[in-house]
Amino acid sequence: MRRAAKRTRSMLPVLPSLAEPLTEARRMAREGRSAVMAGEWIDPVASTPAAARTAPRVQGHRAFCPLRYCLRRHGAASSFTEEHVIAADLLRALADGAMIGFSPARDYLPVTAIRYMPVTGTTRIARRQLQCRTDLTRVLHSFSDRQRALLVWVVLMNRSISSWCSDSREDRNRITPELETALDQLVELLDSGAHEVVGRGVVA
Repeated sequence: MRRAAKRTRSMLPVLPSLAEPLTEARRMAREGRSAVMAGEWIDPVASTPAAARTAPRVQGHRAFCPLRYCLRRHGAASSFTEEHVIAADLLRALADGAMIGFSPARDYLPVTAIRYMPVTGTTRIARRQLQCRTDLTRVLHSFSDRQRALLVWVVLMNRSISSWCSDSREDRNRITPELETALDQLVELLDSGAHEVVGRGVVA
């Protein structure tokens, strides 16, 4: 009996999604709120005696941040600074607190001990969410419409400057200084928090 010849290549057709140009879904895997990037940060739970002198650093993955990416790639030549990155993180925290809110403290009670009673007033976490919404509104209203759109695109949506220029057909050399000016203003608005975090050296 004659044996069938061995196949040297796949007979399956190429998937249409691989033959098409880069789609929005595939691009969002590289940037945006669902993308990740390698990161390194100081261990927040380090409690050994040596941690006060040389705190251990943790390596892993974090949400993609175009500002961190530019700072890590270009170093001192980057248009963005550590203060810009921290101010962007503080703005993200305000946005998350205003839109998502906060979880109550865990009391570790058994299910049978949980009791549901009427609420006598606004809870502490609800007031905290309301304060975040007030602060976020105050900060965003301090910018022009174009600056606000840039901050939402880059900081809150984690999209790159390149994708902004690609969608709007604008020159990158014009957009970068505009974003830098908006971030400088953001640092001034969130001055105390940004400089305090930079002083602890946690930008990574």
